[in-house]
Amino acid sequence: MTFVRNEAGNGGAIHNRASEGNGFTATANFVLVNGLFVGNDAFSFSGGGGAIRNQSAVTGGGSAILKPTIVNAAIIGNTSVVHGGGISNSYLNGDLEPTIRNTLLWGNRADTNDSGFGNGDQIRVKTGGSVIVDHSLVEEGDAGIAGSSAFSNGTANLKADPLLEYAPRSAGNDQEIATDDDGLHPTPGSPVIGAGDNTPFQAGEVAENVATDVTGATRPNGTVDIGAYEGGQDQERTIYVDPSATGAADGTSWADADTTLQDTSNLASGPFGYATGNDEIRIAEGVYTPQKADISGSNSVHVLVLDGTRGGNVTRSTLFDGLTVTAGQADGAPADNENVGGGLYCERNASGKCSPTLQNLVFAGNTATVGGALYNNGKTGTSSPLIVNGVLTGNEATSLGGAIYNNGNGGTSRPTIFSTTIAGNTAGSSGGAMYNNGGSGGTAEPTLTNAVLWSNSAGDGSEIYNENAAASINYSIVEGGDAAITNGTAVSSGTDNLDRDPVFNGGSSAAGDDGRFATVDDSLSLASGSPALDTGTNAPFASGGAAEKVTTDITGTPRKQDLDADGMATVNIGAYESVVPEPPTAARGPVLSVTGATLAGTVNPGARETSVRFRLYPAGRSEQDTLLAADTLDGAVDGSYDSKSGCNAGRPRLLRDRVQRTGHTDPSGRWRRGGPTSATAPAV
Repeated sequence: MTFVRNEAGNGGAIHNRASEGNGFTATANFVLVNGLFVGNDAFSFSGGGGAIRNQSAVTGGGSAILKPTIVNAAIIGNTSVVHGGGISNSYLNGDLEPTIRNTLLWGNRADTNDSGFGNGDQIRVKTGGSVIVDHSLVEEGDAGIAGSSAFSNGTANLKADPLLEYAPRSAGNDQEIATDDDGLHPTPGSPVIGAGDNTPFQAGEVAENVATDVTGATRPNGTVDIGAYEGGQDQERTIYVDPSATGAADGTSWADADTTLQDTSNLASGPFGYATGNDEIRIAEGVYTPQKADISGSNSVHVLVLDGTRGGNVTRSTLFDGLTVTAGQADGAPADNENVGGGLYCERNASGKCSPTLQNLVFAGNTATVGGALYNNGKTGTSSPLIVNGVLTGNEATSLGGAIYNNGNGGTSRPTIFSTTIAGNTAGSSGGAMYNNGGSGGTAEPTLTNAVLWSNSAGDGSEIYNENAAASINYSIVEGGDAAITNGTAVSSGTDNLDRDPVFNGGSSAAGDDGRFATVDDSLSLASGSPALDTGTNAPFASGGAAEKVTTDITGTPRKQDLDADGMATVNIGAYESVVPEPPTAARGPVLSVTGATLAGTVNPGARETSVRFRLYPAGRSEQDTLLAADTLDGAVDGSYDSKSGCNAGRPRLLRDRVQRTGHTDPSGRWRRGGPTSATAPAV
């Protein structure tokens, strides 16, 4: 039996009432097996019960027996303006004791108008009544049940994420509820699989004649699953986005790809069409610009919104891979959060999650008042994305968090950031790279591993600003060390962190000469001699690590290379495993044998300069490069050399120089005039 999107004052789907007087006894003891309750609503302030209301109300000396039995139901995403988002049990007198077995209660919400009067997101039991809960999964456990400790008092109950499929709409692609493609199936690995109790299906029990689940699949199949669906199905859903597609726009193939990114994140949805669940989104090459019409409930121009506040959770199985997010501009009304998260706004409240996996993503050139690129809003729930191989550059917050703002906001924001480069972002006030706010009783505790934080700027906390918060940093490069972190010492207290120039490839464009991010010529890729080479930790990519399935860097270059030739393949720090090598210097022309030229003023230790490279042009011959150590020139012939163009009587000339800094070339990468105006070498 299915109940989807019904509404009533009390008991959005079912109102079960036993009411009698004058000495009579009333009973209301239904048995419900394989019930599916999705998106129902109770809108009255007098009772509640988004899906079910059980009510005993007896006057005049009568009595009531109200003992319904619910077996293998799925009660998901129901709401009540007051009590019992899933089930409300209202007791006046009599005998009120529902029994709930093998049932999933998840994503239900009470007190939806935030009055503070209602309670019991999953179940509410009024004083005097009771409820029995066994072998069931209840979101938040006892905390999800008001007026009872039935969760902890029951047998083999769970409160872990049920890991549901959440295919497009709860009814799936066929738009028919209670069929094989429903989005509410548990996925492989779900804790509900095999966690039920077969007793109700045995001879003489309430479900002895039930042989299937809500879809018609055999039940039980071994040990029965919790909920209305038997057996986890791996639908391996992939959703396609291509702005040039002309097909059905349902995201099921490249031909029928959706044409807007936000619509696709909505399609990758739970019961109500909001981004959540076990989805992979594949995005065609192209430019995706912010579209106001795409943003539900907001008139600002975030490029993308992941809204976990309705319907279901956005979990790490929701994967965004290979996306460049740019040109977002969130400068709207603060009251509606239209001024936060210029690139991505990830929100979750009411004890739910907005914690996707963001892999191989570039956030470049986005702006907002708060959180120039990314805003994670815990808001009484959890907003803790996993970020792997990310690049955040050139983003700006006019106030707080140039690249990222993590807001506990009465909930939790604990992003996990692996192998990511955060460079060149700015905040007008605080937190050039990141601002962490654990206010309103919340928690903001990001973890950064193998990360680069460099050349970010702010009035306070050039790299990180912590407000009632803390960051954990390990195997990372942070410019300025602890001095760049306001209210924290994560660099010195972490493991193997560095405050050394990461030696980027450099260049006039962040995307490199090819104009494409996530390629080896990006300005933030690493040059030879970088201290980031082979100095990360492989732990996140090892078996069991959070990034164990990630085998390449942001450019597609295999991770864990032995770039320092020490016999150990270790990941680099930052988003890039690829290295831009020094150009080869083939020796051409004569080999000079005399030594001894003395240079003046060529090394500036204050600028970390260690050596100078010269191009020596022998007369009438091709060029030969000679790398110098400190201030001596090997391979010069007797005579004087100047930095002017031209050639004197067939003598070699010193044309240009460039500064070597800690073993690499000047970031401009170009030979230039300058340095010493002359050099002399004595005859040998």
